[in-house]
Amino acid sequence: MLYASGGGSVRAPAASELTQVEIHAIEVSIAGKRYWTPQVARAETQNMIVIMTPTGQIGSRLLDILLHEAPTRDEELRVIMRDPGKLPAAARARVDVVTGSHGDAAVVDRAFTGADAVFWLVPSNPRAPSLDAVYSGFTRAAAEAFKTHGVGHVVGVSALGRGTPLADRAGHVTASLAMDDLIASTGVAYRALANPTFMDNLLRQVAPIRDHGVFTDTVTADRKAPMAATRDIAAAAAGLLLDRTWTGTGEVPVLGPEDLSANDMARTISDVLGRPVRYERQSLDDFRTALTGRGIGNAIVEGYVDMMRAKDEGLDDDVQRTPRTASPTTFREWCEEVLKPAVLA
Repeated sequence: MLYASGGGSVRAPAASELTQVEIHAIEVSIAGKRYWTPQVARAETQNMIVIMTPTGQIGSRLLDILLHEAPTRDEELRVIMRDPGKLPAAARARVDVVTGSHGDAAVVDRAFTGADAVFWLVPSNPRAPSLDAVYSGFTRAAAEAFKTHGVGHVVGVSALGRGTPLADRAGHVTASLAMDDLIASTGVAYRALANPTFMDNLLRQVAPIRDHGVFTDTVTADRKAPMAATRDIAAAAAGLLLDRTWTGTGEVPVLGPEDLSANDMARTISDVLGRPVRYERQSLDDFRTALTGRGIGNAIVEGYVDMMRAKDEGLDDDVQRTPRTASPTTFREWCEEVLKPAVLA
């Protein structure tokens, strides 16, 4: 199928065409961690990076990195957010702020004027009528604005699973992959960060870990799978946004340094906290009931159920870990530096 793009047209990539790519990079250190980050080889012109969700788990860490790097790279930074007051004053003084939702056509039209690169992440919407509305529906205005304003490069937060037998029945992941295809169809140079489960999701269970020594999930207790820290995902995004010598479309997996099972996680958490913590497997039916009880809409609930079922069947297992896909933060480090302070707070 052909999609209009300025004076010509570009062919939308098939699912198999948004392939995994590696970053040609040098090794650097950010906050004591070793990352691969691209070597910049661009002309010395002023550029604008636009950042979504700058106070979120990934967006806030990305903004911190870019605020540190931007002065030495001749970059300007712009953020889109509904409430600029939530941005720390020191950061707010150094960025251009566009107020509103990045799902709003008028907002992205203003924000992408003069922009060369965009970090794209859709917010959660627990009461959306469909998964398409959450992902592709929310992204359509931005996709048009990428073309209108000639945005050169986009880096998006997505998921593992493309090309697997489970990709078309994995709920939120399936919808996220369709969003990637929508962005790629605009002709923009696009990199989708293909992520596994976030280590940081455990922060939602600080209370039961602290009070009852237990955390829950729906996966088999001894199934090993990749996990990544959100700070490593932010670092991968920063490297791509600061490079922009890359072209075309592709996925950049961020796999963490090792595969872990829930039982592995329980042992590490127990060791770091100095108290026993166990894993309890929750049935998908109980998981569905718990989400529904929190007021989450049926379409979103079923999307989570389908995603967790697919993960337990091996959705995240298809990508090989290499030095370039193995992000540096171990689960033990994350527990010591993030989970333990949260539990003890």
